[in-house]
Amino acid sequence: HHVRVLRMKPSAAILSVGNEVLRGSVVNTNAAFLGRELSNLGFEVASHGVCADSQESIRYRLGEFLRRVDLVIVMGGLGPTPDDVTREGIAAYFQVPLVFSAQQFSRLKKVYKKFGKKIPPLVKREAYYPENAKPLINRFGIALGFSVEVGAKLMVVLPGVPSELENMYFDVVLPAVKKKYPGLSK
Repeated sequence: HHVRVLRMKPSAAILSVGNEVLRGSVVNTNAAFLGRELSNLGFEVASHGVCADSQESIRYRLGEFLRRVDLVIVMGGLGPTPDDVTREGIAAYFQVPLVFSAQQFSRLKKVYKKFGKKIPPLVKREAYYPENAKPLINRFGIALGFSVEVGAKLMVVLPGVPSELENMYFDVVLPAVKKKYPGLSK
């Protein structure tokens, strides 16, 4: 008779960054969406977290999640305003600098040009990502997503705008996750 091999499901955690989520002025539909999608994909969704727009909280929660799960999806805090510190928090966690994506910046300029506007200096921030990350091009909005391979683990960082997050999930995240975890099955 056969020996049944017990396959462990890979585990995932979802981290939402944003004071407005903490305060409840924004309902976290993103976490519900990702929880559903990742479960359907064959992940054990082990944790949902929400943290403040502060580098310190981001670093702390990231460390906690990366120790415990295979896949971490972080969302929010990638906008151009000073309270958007997800990029900086993640770069600080990995102790790497932020680097500039010329490709993303020229995409941003095109978006603004299309609306007949000059690009505000502040928006340049949205073309930066941590040096150890791979940019994930956002064809649906302005903020650049990115992913970081941490040994056998993967961290994906997405903008918090629900339509952008959902579109990017199907566009760039799903293929990357399937490639990283080829053994996924329900």
